[in-house]
Amino acid sequence: MDFPERSDHSHQHTSPITSFSETRSRAIRAGRGNYHGTVAKQTKAADGVVPTEPNPARVYDYFLGGKDNYRVDRLVAQRVTAAMPEVQEGARATRAVLGRVVRFLVRDAGISQLLDIGAGLPTRDNVHEIARRTDPAARVVYVDNDPVVLAHAKALLADNPATVAADGDLRDPGGIIGHPLVRGHLTGPGQSACYSAASCRRSLTTSARMKSRPC
Repeated sequence: MDFPERSDHSHQHTSPITSFSETRSRAIRAGRGNYHGTVAKQTKAADGVVPTEPNPARVYDYFLGGKDNYRVDRLVAQRVTAAMPEVQEGARATRAVLGRVVRFLVRDAGISQLLDIGAGLPTRDNVHEIARRTDPAARVVYVDNDPVVLAHAKALLADNPATVAADGDLRDPGGIIGHPLVRGHLTGPGQSACYSAASCRRSLTTSARMKSRPC
């Protein structure tokens, strides 16, 4: 992957996790109005995917070394990396923490039902894959409000009845808990765990900015 080399100011290094939590919103701001001419115009797909618009989930996928991204996402990712050279390290560190959390929940805490809010695009070592290496009967519900994420997840999980993807927003916990897929899927015996690996800080920041805007 051809990421730009670290700048001479890389000693002014911030926390990888903190840096990445800013990336999702910066990626979209960086891409708007700058890259639309670099990709052939395409109409919006029925599933909400717009290949000419940068998407935070696809930018994150690029940082993780994935292939589910377009040129517009790669251009945004390279621009963000030029400003924050530690961002790839932060993305991978975030993913590593997620893996450790899932292994602890399933192996050590004996939890077999997982609710992943803000799941992001499917990538290597997805939550249901990690969980089932310990408990083959583990059940997982992925929740996201990004149509790109939902389209990919539903395609990946089409033949996987123990794992589903539901449309939901972290800022509406009641809507998530009341979602028919969530209520219908996490109903087996045993405990359930709910977590969000990289969405909380962004959602809280976004909500605060919305509230601060004048009416």
